[in-house]
Amino acid sequence: MKSLKYLFLITAVSLFFNSNIFAQDFPQALRTGNFRVLASSFNANVELNFLGNEGFYSKAQAEQILKDFMQRNVPSAYSPKHQGVSKDGSQYIIGVLETSTGLFRTYIYMQKVGEVQYIREMRIEKER
Repeated sequence: MKSLKYLFLITAVSLFFNSNIFAQDFPQALRTGNFRVLASSFNANVELNFLGNEGFYSKAQAEQILKDFMQRNVPSAYSPKHQGVSKDGSQYIIGVLETSTGLFRTYIYMQKVGEVQYIREMRIEKER
C-alpha cells in the first residue's frame, strides 16, 4: 500500500512540474531566444507556421528553422497574453515576442503523448 501512495505522489509531482515547465520555461526561452529549450519539447514531427511559411517538419528541421528565426529576429522581451489547458490535457500559450525587427504574436500548442507534453504546433506571426 505504501508503494502505491509513493507512486501516486511521484505521478502528481511529475504532472505538477510538467505543467510548470510549460508556464515558466517557455516564456523565459522565448524572452532570451533559447531555441534549444523550446526544441527539446518538440514532438517527433512539428507543425510550424513562421511568417506564412508553414509545414510539418522533423524535430531536427524544426529546431534549425526556429534557430534561424531567433538569429534573424533577436528576442528582447516576451509577454504571455493567454494560456490554457483543454479537457484532454493539451496546453497552449499565446503571447507577444519583442525582437530586434519588431513585434510578433506567438502561439505554442502542446499535446500530451503518454504522460509527457510535446510541442505539436508553433506559430509566429507579425503583430498588427
